[in-house]
Amino acid sequence: MPEVRFEMTPLIDVMFLLVTYFVFALVLMIRADVIDLTLPDLRAGHTATGTAITVAIGESGTIAVNGETVELERLIEVIRARQEETPEAALLLAFDTRASMGNGLAVVDALMGAGITRFSMVGNPAKSDAAPTRPPETGE
Repeated sequence: MPEVRFEMTPLIDVMFLLVTYFVFALVLMIRADVIDLTLPDLRAGHTATGTAITVAIGESGTIAVNGETVELERLIEVIRARQEETPEAALLLAFDTRASMGNGLAVVDALMGAGITRFSMVGNPAKSDAAPTRPPETGE
């Protein structure tokens, strides 16, 4: 009767292939859209918490909602869709300090014209010894 052999080499090869597949799948699942913004330093304000819908206005005037570039004409439609998905999300506006003020005003005007009045500005916390201020409590 011939001797029975259990070959481990094919098993190890398959295991390394599976590990490689899962590592690549994990890396490809993470979608990271980055917009290069230089935010202003702010002394007043508070830290945003929870989920957020971020509208970023870049140096060249590009507008992005949560990393997805949109035209000004579609901005309100995209924001409303995101607010339906996550109604508790805060709306945050991030303006690049190198961007034209007109681009920022156009975004704010579009928001106000659509009745969206609850939004916050985003900036870098300025280095100071003073404690950050909290927003006033509203009776809503």
